[in-house]
Amino acid sequence: MTPETLLAAALRDEIAPWPTAASPDFEADFFHSAADHGVAELLSITAALRDWPRTVQAAVLRRRRDAAAAEIIQRESHAEVLDTLNESGVKALLLKGAALAYTHYPQPWLRPRLDIDLLVAPDDRTRAVTTLQGLGYHPATHFAGELVTYQSQLRRVDRHGLIDRLDLHWRTANPQVFAHTFAFDELKREAVPVPQLGTNAWTLCPVHSLLLACIHRVAHHANSDRLVWLYDIRLIVDAMSHTALERAADEAASKKVHAVVAAGVRRTLEMVGSGVHNSAVERALETRRGDSEVGGEFLRKDRAKVDDLLADLHALSGLGPRLRLIREHLVPPPAYMRKTYGFSSPVLLPFAYALRAVKGAGKWFRADS
Repeated sequence: MTPETLLAAALRDEIAPWPTAASPDFEADFFHSAADHGVAELLSITAALRDWPRTVQAAVLRRRRDAAAAEIIQRESHAEVLDTLNESGVKALLLKGAALAYTHYPQPWLRPRLDIDLLVAPDDRTRAVTTLQGLGYHPATHFAGELVTYQSQLRRVDRHGLIDRLDLHWRTANPQVFAHTFAFDELKREAVPVPQLGTNAWTLCPVHSLLLACIHRVAHHANSDRLVWLYDIRLIVDAMSHTALERAADEAASKKVHAVVAAGVRRTLEMVGSGVHNSAVERALETRRGDSEVGGEFLRKDRAKVDDLLADLHALSGLGPRLRLIREHLVPPPAYMRKTYGFSSPVLLPFAYALRAVKGAGKWFRADS
């Protein structure tokens, strides 16, 4: 048994005995895997933990204690950001882990997250960045463009001396295939409150949360089997009525992402199970597939960066936008180059671009997984 199979069995609420023939290094490998998969804290509520070695139990409980303490600080920071953006006239929606921690997990500290993901309307993007800079946030990267990315990474050091990371999105995904799946106003109309974070905290409704969770793991993470992302999907599905699941299937078909959503749910059932009847979930999501699916190529495990570029180019209309996208990839802004290569003289800029082209050429053709 590998650490991953033991983790998955525990998350499926199965009897998952600790391997009797485990090597001395197995425990260390197990916790490394649990951290990589983002589920170390979740182990504290699994039935399997009771029968594992005491050293493992103690380590899991330490993780739970530390996560609970960190969550108090995160909650305060999240609320401050949302309140300040609202005061500046920017409506923001919480996305992904920072939202699901409060809406779907038994305790928010069970869902670790390195950052807070926020979605704003494209027209509010500049005002949002200015407002966040007023709170002490600064750009973490300078890679920019109108087509190559639809998010900005910012960070600050808070008053506790901790690094506070924030991803500001103005589209729900970077790949052109998925970038326009949702409009901000569409998501905002059906948004639901997150009262733990104050009156200005809102997130996606369950249907939109499910679609985005399934899109996210293929659009940005090469169809990853990272357990915490699959467990997110499990909790969203478990909390939905059959009517809501039917609507999610219809919505996925209308947006031509049914294959991606069905694949995400199916993989979730295989890896971490579900608290509802699996056949009912599969039936709801398997009967709506449309004829004009998009994004199916993102389900391949052997995709390289060049495949993503080709998909983007195919999704764009017209020669102008396609050339612009290629230019944004090949010639990122000078600020990004200076930060990446650590120079200030403009004389060195052409050499930095040449070095980037030579060093990065192989990455375009190497599979992500």
